[in-house]
Amino acid sequence: MKKFRFIFIIFLLFLYGCGDSDEVKVKKHNCNNFSQNLTIDIQKCIEDQKYYEELTFENNVFLTKKRLDEFNNKVDEFNSINIGVKHKEYKLLNIQEFLEKNKIQSDKDRIFIKNIERKKIKFNTYFEVSMLEDEKKYIIYFYDYFRNLISIIKKEDKNLKEPLLKFGNFQNIEIERKFETLLDNKFRIGSTIYSIPLKKNNATIYGYFLNTEYTGFDAAIKDLNLIINKNKNSDNKIEDLKITASEFFITDIELNKITYTEEEVRKIIKDNELASSLLINQL
Repeated sequence: MKKFRFIFIIFLLFLYGCGDSDEVKVKKHNCNNFSQNLTIDIQKCIEDQKYYEELTFENNVFLTKKRLDEFNNKVDEFNSINIGVKHKEYKLLNIQEFLEKNKIQSDKDRIFIKNIERKKIKFNTYFEVSMLEDEKKYIIYFYDYFRNLISIIKKEDKNLKEPLLKFGNFQNIEIERKFETLLDNKFRIGSTIYSIPLKKNNATIYGYFLNTEYTGFDAAIKDLNLIINKNKNSDNKIEDLKITASEFFITDIELNKITYTEEEVRKIIKDNELASSLLINQL
């Protein structure tokens, strides 16, 4: 019966869609998606802008709660995957305070710390993971990259503070495979293939730093200031460029379940309208 209802709705939307503008076609597509999650008047959804906006909000609430429930349902199974990491050997740190105290140098996307290599540490954080379509390497961010990018472009939040540790790397194939059990294409947004719902600091990250020396073009890619300084001193050659960067390698991840209320979800969606709107076409 449910399948027949879905086919009937698609048929109606096809009839309605002939000769429609792109905006109306998008509305019809979204209203059809809303009807899978909510009890709605599809025709009114298409024609009444206020009703359409109300349904957009309610659908985002529905999807966010569904995503939270699916996240929580995976936590115990995810944490039970043993990849041989002895958690008791890792020291718990406030990573931001630690880096502020111990960093020797910090540029926009690079930090350097002495006497830290391979010391086992853990810290609580939010994280998200991206993968570009033409690459097969995971990029792990310890902050909300999308929100930060939008805020910079729109110059909205001058007090937005980026973490000193922005990026991480999976140490080996075992932690990659464990992470991949969390993936669900329904919640992919662009190149971001995974993120913790509500941007919560609900992960404990285990790992260590390694100091890596980069030379030549690799050094320039890591720190664009090297190119700027080179241009000021034309005697410097690209192949002579050299930097050392402290890079973090993740050995394991633990997750905590997220507790939430209906009011909290509704407030977050209302306050973050742009990001929430990206949920519309999911599921």
